[in-house]
Amino acid sequence: MDGLLLAFETLLFGLGLAYIYPRDKMFGFYFVFLFIYGIFAQLGYHFFPEASEAIMAYFGDDVWLPSVLFITASLVSFVLAFVFFRPVFYGLMAFRFSVRPAAMQGLWRKLASGWLLATSAYMIGFVVLNGADLSWYSAQQDDLRSTAPALALLIFFVKIDVGTLVVLYRLARQRVHLIPHVSPWLPFVVRGAFFLFITFKLGNRTDVLACFLGLALMEMSQTRLSVRIMLRALFFGFLVVSLLLLIEATRYSDSDVAPPAPTSVKLLVKDYYPPAHMLFAAMAYDYVSPWEVIESNTSNAAILLGYPYLQETITDLFRPDLATRSVGYAFYVLTEGFMFMGYWGFLYNGVVLIAGLCLWRRMATSDSREYNLLLLGLFGCMMVNVVRGQSSYFVKYLYMFVLPNALLYLSLVGMRIRLRIAGPRPARNPA
Repeated sequence: MDGLLLAFETLLFGLGLAYIYPRDKMFGFYFVFLFIYGIFAQLGYHFFPEASEAIMAYFGDDVWLPSVLFITASLVSFVLAFVFFRPVFYGLMAFRFSVRPAAMQGLWRKLASGWLLATSAYMIGFVVLNGADLSWYSAQQDDLRSTAPALALLIFFVKIDVGTLVVLYRLARQRVHLIPHVSPWLPFVVRGAFFLFITFKLGNRTDVLACFLGLALMEMSQTRLSVRIMLRALFFGFLVVSLLLLIEATRYSDSDVAPPAPTSVKLLVKDYYPPAHMLFAAMAYDYVSPWEVIESNTSNAAILLGYPYLQETITDLFRPDLATRSVGYAFYVLTEGFMFMGYWGFLYNGVVLIAGLCLWRRMATSDSREYNLLLLGLFGCMMVNVVRGQSSYFVKYLYMFVLPNALLYLSLVGMRIRLRIAGPRPARNPA
């Protein structure tokens, strides 16, 4: 019976994806990860509890059935909100973008090229001088900005480089030559190789995955689904998964190898497994606090305020002082709905997530196809982060990640964005 519940949830997910993906691939991508970050945790928690015990996040079997029903209802709510609320949100977001040639194009190109050269020089210099000290452990310190500011700056550049690579890929696809008489693919290949080298040294899997997802969404958004495209996507997906496993295998030194673990733990306890335990914990402790959700999202939509993320609030219920802004189980965004409305929170999950995605999608509906594809690629990079984060990320990633890389792209192609505000008009699905 319990297995049938998960099978039913999977069936509803498949039907929902079949409806959403052909209509908007960005929403479809997000829906896939919303499901992945829930289904494996549900499977492991109930059928292989040793996996949850291994991460010290098992709260008894009583929370399993309510969590399954809540996640299933949230997925259904997401689909229904896509059908009924998406046109409404598009109608309310009455702004339009147009891409036009910029004044002083030569100056903007020089500034953008200078940024690329400066960041490249810094990362190369850091690796040459301090490469032996780069490791997964060195990057896990809590307060890098004060204890190791040079390393903190390197990690910041690596994070930004996820979007920079999407920009360079888009330019290569447009055959924009950053260096005269040199293949437009060369900057992407060289910078991409160096990016992989640093992420490998840091044991950083999430940024590699983010970059791949951004490129994948960009490509899938300009091609029709076919057997050839699916096979190509599966091949590159296999390569990326293999790389992620290799990075995981090299994170630890021989002296830090953990004791032998059951096979179920080895297979299940990956990056996608712990976040949903935030929902299990919230249900186990019956933690409902709408004000905490509002305050945390409002504060964390800004920067440098230092207000705890919701994952820290929940983790403190069962493992006090473990979670920080950079360390912990991560968060499962559907938990936010439960924290806000209790078991009725599945309604919140559908409406709020669709609203956030509509904001992103609306920004990628300018009169320039190339610019729209670039933004879809940048949004694709953040898909997993917003599933394993909270809804404030929809706003924060706009000015922290998307807009700087969009400005870099526009500067390199000599264009500018013009924003026009208009009164609400009948909504239509953006092209």
